[in-house]
Amino acid sequence: MKFIFIGGAQRAGTSLLHSIVCSTQATPPPVAEDGTVRYLAMAHEDTIRRFDQHAGHFFQDRDEAARFYRRLILQYLEQVAKRWPDASHVVLKQPLLTPHFPTLAKLLPKAGFIIAMRDPRDIVASLLEVADRESVELGTPSARKRPGPFTCHALRFYERPMKAFGSRDGKRAVWIHYEEMVRDPETVARRLGSFTGIDLSGYQSGEPWRGWSDGTVDLEERRKSPYFSPLWGQVVTAERIGAWRGILTEKEAVAVTRAAKPIMQAFGYGDAGTPVPGTTTGRQE
Repeated sequence: MKFIFIGGAQRAGTSLLHSIVCSTQATPPPVAEDGTVRYLAMAHEDTIRRFDQHAGHFFQDRDEAARFYRRLILQYLEQVAKRWPDASHVVLKQPLLTPHFPTLAKLLPKAGFIIAMRDPRDIVASLLEVADRESVELGTPSARKRPGPFTCHALRFYERPMKAFGSRDGKRAVWIHYEEMVRDPETVARRLGSFTGIDLSGYQSGEPWRGWSDGTVDLEERRKSPYFSPLWGQVVTAERIGAWRGILTEKEAVAVTRAAKPIMQAFGYGDAGTPVPGTTTGRQE
């Protein structure tokens, strides 16, 4: 059994990425996001961080603690695998797990990681739209004129993975640009297939997402979330590339670009919002 984890910032295209990887019977369908692995990874990090003050009383050393959490995570993944006994890969998607990918990489040496990247201006613009929907539902003031916190939020997803993996394809992690994914999804699918070992040669971007057209995913329930996108489960489209131009003011766009400079440079995002192939940063494993 192989384990694949999908992450990236919220609104970076992780759901579409999940749908591509999980478009065959070799994986579970692209159902709900998983939170359990995140909490287990966080618990391990907290144990190591507080080892001298607390955890050292309960574990012989840090290696014993790491083995303990590795067993817990593997037991959970084995439980997930039982739900889809015919699948050869367990694929879990959770944006909030992304900052903890380096921890998982150490605990699970054979696991693979796929990270969605998108123009930070589009990420922040989409997060602001989510915040607007939440403000309507909750009756709270709009956050549209406060893009700064959303930029910081987006950056937090990428800082640790960039340091651990670099921003190029590697043995442990592959970065997928949203813009490339929606412009040429079949080519991206072949790239993902090569990385994961899943046969994605038959992927068709014009087909409804597996699990979204057969009732596995409750669309009516999903629509209740402020994070809901009408593009979920649908034919792949590039219509949202550069959507920030119609959402952010010029001043807001400049502020996001300045604050997100590290990942803008690392992934080659310029004024056109088009990633430059081969741009890299950080350490390559």
